[in-house]
Amino acid sequence: MKIKEIIKYQWKSKTNKTLQQKALKLLAYFLVLMVILTILSRFADSLLIPIVKVETSKGMTITHEVEVDGSIIQNREEGIAVVENLKVSYVNVYPGSEIKAGDTLFEIDLTDLKSQIQQIESQISEKEKNLSRATEDYNLAVSRQDKIISDALAAYKEAEALVNKYNNASEEEKQSLDKESIEYDYNLKKSAYDQATNDKSNNLLAEKRTLEDIKEASNTDELKNKLESLKKIEGAEGKIVSEKEGIITNVVVTVGDITSGGSTVYLADKESGYKFVAELSKDLKKYAKQGQSVVLKIGSSNNEIGDITIDSISKSESDNYNISVILPVGIGEIGDSGKLTLSSKSKKYQVCVPLEALHQEGQDKYYILVVGEEETILGTEKVAIRVDVSIADKNDTYAALEEGTISNSQKIIISSNKTIKEGDRVRLEEE
Repeated sequence: MKIKEIIKYQWKSKTNKTLQQKALKLLAYFLVLMVILTILSRFADSLLIPIVKVETSKGMTITHEVEVDGSIIQNREEGIAVVENLKVSYVNVYPGSEIKAGDTLFEIDLTDLKSQIQQIESQISEKEKNLSRATEDYNLAVSRQDKIISDALAAYKEAEALVNKYNNASEEEKQSLDKESIEYDYNLKKSAYDQATNDKSNNLLAEKRTLEDIKEASNTDELKNKLESLKKIEGAEGKIVSEKEGIITNVVVTVGDITSGGSTVYLADKESGYKFVAELSKDLKKYAKQGQSVVLKIGSSNNEIGDITIDSISKSESDNYNISVILPVGIGEIGDSGKLTLSSKSKKYQVCVPLEALHQEGQDKYYILVVGEEETILGTEKVAIRVDVSIADKNDTYAALEEGTISNSQKIIISSNKTIKEGDRVRLEEE
């Protein structure tokens, strides 16, 4: 009996030991499996969870760099005028012609020129004759009035002498004189003289007005100036020449045209240099101001022209703005194209983020995604959190946000290897 019990006990112990070993093995297998599954889970996460690149916001100024196309034009254009009503027989220049002082611009028909000179000389002669006759008539009228006054004065003086003689005569002599007759004659002659003196201006008024009218109509100053100009052209054999060096920008006459009296040829004064003019849209005008330093590249050259500033800003016909830059002497030629670059710095903003971090929703609504933490059954997870923002300023690389939107320590998602949205789990690039 005891032997059986001993054998049974030994067998039972052996069985329990085997079960324990099996349990330990199963536990070991389970733990290994869990490790493998964890590794696989982490590997799957690395494949499925987006990897994001982050930055924190920074304080900086926003630099706006604007590049506009333009061309070189004359800094100062001078119109060359000639006497009107002259017939053009030959045009020697065209836009773009480089000329020197004394070069012929165009020529006037000499036959027509001589004919006009004769006509003007005849007009001057006729006007001078009319004025001479009118002056002579007026002088005769003045002489007649002066003769009337002179005669009246002589009669008055004669009567006055009789009065004086009567007053100085003795009583005996006075008896032979007619006092009343003497006094009457004196008063009559004095009145006649006073009347003649007073009437002179009125009697000459008509003649004076006639003379003034003829003087005005006979003014030959303008004709004489024109005659002088025509004779000067005649002396130059009809050639109209330039008085200075420059480049022709426009010619408004052709052979056979009659001059209008205005400018017929426009000349870019080389001594005044050139300027570069570009058109700037009204949206970009806020980045340009008079006196601002700019950089210019002319043609296909990579050489930059610095130390130049905006000379003027004016509104163009297209409702945009023309900006002009005075060029240093010897730089470029009229018609050359180029690119003008101007930079404008804003005030310093405390919260600036890369433009890649900015997402747009609708026309004027923006947001960014920042990295936040979220507690899950698997522990703390990093997730993308949406933050709506307002844009204070931006350029091609950075955007300045209104202060108070985010803190400087928050990690802003600027790029990801996958498309992400609010609430998605993310993994930092360096993890």
